[in-house]
Amino acid sequence: MKKYYYYTAVTLLFLTVCNFYSSPESGFYIRVSQIGFRPKDFKSAIIFSAGPLHFDYCYVVTAETGKTVYRGSPELLSKSFGRFKNFYSFDFSSLNLPGKYFLSSGGQNSYPFTIRENIFNSVADSLMLFFKEQRCGPTNPILHKPCHLSDVARLIGDTKYKNKPVDATGGWHDAGDYIKFLSTSAYTTYMLIFSYEFDKSKFGFDNDKNGVPDVLEEAKVGLDWMLRCNYSKYKLISQVQDLRDHNVGWRLPEDDTLRYDRPGYTGIGKNQIGLFSAVMAMAGRVWKKEFSKIDFADKCRNAAEALYSIRNSVPDEDSS
Repeated sequence: MKKYYYYTAVTLLFLTVCNFYSSPESGFYIRVSQIGFRPKDFKSAIIFSAGPLHFDYCYVVTAETGKTVYRGSPELLSKSFGRFKNFYSFDFSSLNLPGKYFLSSGGQNSYPFTIRENIFNSVADSLMLFFKEQRCGPTNPILHKPCHLSDVARLIGDTKYKNKPVDATGGWHDAGDYIKFLSTSAYTTYMLIFSYEFDKSKFGFDNDKNGVPDVLEEAKVGLDWMLRCNYSKYKLISQVQDLRDHNVGWRLPEDDTLRYDRPGYTGIGKNQIGLFSAVMAMAGRVWKKEFSKIDFADKCRNAAEALYSIRNSVPDEDSS
C-alpha cells in the first residue's frame, strides 16, 4: 500500500503557522507569519497572484497608528504555486523595531503580526499541549479519552506474523485523522530530544512540575510507540491504519467506528532504519545521562544497534 507521509517535522510544521489574506477583487493572496518575528530575525512575506501584480511596493504599517515604517518592492521568483503563476517574496528583515504591524499592498491589508523578543514562548507552550491532544492509546491525552486500545488488529506484509495482533498502542495521531506513521513519529521524537540537548535553558521547561522536562516527557510517548513498532528484532511497523480512516468523517478518537479494525503495515528500508536508529541512539544517551534510567537507555540503544546492523541488507527506501 502506498503510504502518505505528512512530513511536517511536527515541531517545524507548527512553528510556521501562517495566515492568508485574500480578496476576490484583488486577485492576489498575502501570506505572512501569524505568530510574528523576533527583532533580529529574517522577516518575509509571500504573495501569490494569478497574474502580474499591479503595484510596485509593499508597505509595513503600524497597527496602532497607521504609520508606514517600511517600504519595499516584492521580488518575483521563478516559481509557481498551484494555479498561481506569479510568486513573490517581500523581505522586510531590516525592520527590527518591536511593535504590532500589518502589510499593505495594492489597497489590501494583511492580518496583524508582532515583532518582539520572546515571541515564540507562548508557541512552545501551545505546542506541548497540542502534542497531548494528539496522543493515541493509554497515554493520558487531553480533550479526548484514551482511544484505539486495540492497535493493531493484524499485521499486513509479514508472512510469519500474517493477520496476528501486535501491541502498537500509543504514539500520536498523525494529523486530523487517526493514522499513525513511523517515519513522521520518529522525526518528531528526534526533534523533541534534539531541542532539549541543543539548548536546555530554552527547552528544559517543566510546566507540569513533575520533575521531567516537558519535551522529554512528550518524546517518551514517541519512543514507547516506536519500540512497540519494532515488534521483532529486525522488523518494523511503518504505518497503523489505512485510508479508510479518511472516509469515516470527523469523530472523537474514542468513538472511532474503526477502532477494532486498525491494521499495521510492516516494511523496512534504509530510510526507516536511519530515522529509528538515530532516535534510539540519542534517547539511550539522554535517558542514561539525565535520568540514570539504565534499563530503558539500554533498550533504546540495543534496538538502534540491531536495526543499524542490517542497514546494508534492506532496500534504500521502504516501498511496501
